[in-house]
Amino acid sequence: MRVPVLFLLLLSGLTSQASCFSGMIYAWDRSRRVPPDGLLRMVFYGTAEELLPRLRKAPALYLRSEHDSVSVSVHEVLKGEFRESMVALRPAKLLHAGAHYRLVLDALWQGAPDPLMERAVYGNEGTTFLVEEAGNRWTLELSGCPAFVKHSYVSYGCGPEQYAWFRVPAARAAGTAVRVQVSSPGSGAVNEYVVAFQEGYVGIGHAMCSGAFRFGSGRNYTVRFALVDRTGRQGSWSDPVAFRRPEPPDERELR
Repeated sequence: MRVPVLFLLLLSGLTSQASCFSGMIYAWDRSRRVPPDGLLRMVFYGTAEELLPRLRKAPALYLRSEHDSVSVSVHEVLKGEFRESMVALRPAKLLHAGAHYRLVLDALWQGAPDPLMERAVYGNEGTTFLVEEAGNRWTLELSGCPAFVKHSYVSYGCGPEQYAWFRVPAARAAGTAVRVQVSSPGSGAVNEYVVAFQEGYVGIGHAMCSGAFRFGSGRNYTVRFALVDRTGRQGSWSDPVAFRRPEPPDERELR
């Protein structure tokens, strides 16, 4: 088993099979392309979630380009259920199309009680966003009713990867994602997160090391879907869709 780096904050991509020990902050949209009025959605993974309480108190979070600096504020925080959370940052003004901006989050860990949080590793590629020309405002209404498709459950050394998969009919444009609201009728718990389309489907669950939704002891759940774009616009919620939690193949055979 690999020894974890003391406290490594990498604003870069993360694969589902990455080490389960490190703390990272990375761009949720791997393309790192935003419109002039877009949100920056960042994932706080693992031990980086310890920095979330400092977000609204940090004195200076900003974007820096070759020509100017733009402050950013916290638009919303979506708390995931398994070692990750999503933070949406809103620039204070329109960004210049064609420019590259680097996100600077130093203020989050400067002066933190734990000196390990003051260590950060930045890569120019992983911290930089390209601003695209403003595009058309696409419709964010679903073109049909979402439907459950299948379960997937794969066991790994550090734990399982488990998802419930849904078909969510939509005329998707670049940057369109899905806001998901999962409810557990038994416990009354409700959780929301933004997830990406994967080959036309939406997965509800978590990978081996982290994820938005972690199923508890209850078997039955409901989920609603709404389309969102890169500016934060949101369409109407779908009707709830009932489903059961994913289970290991040997347990399913006993049902």
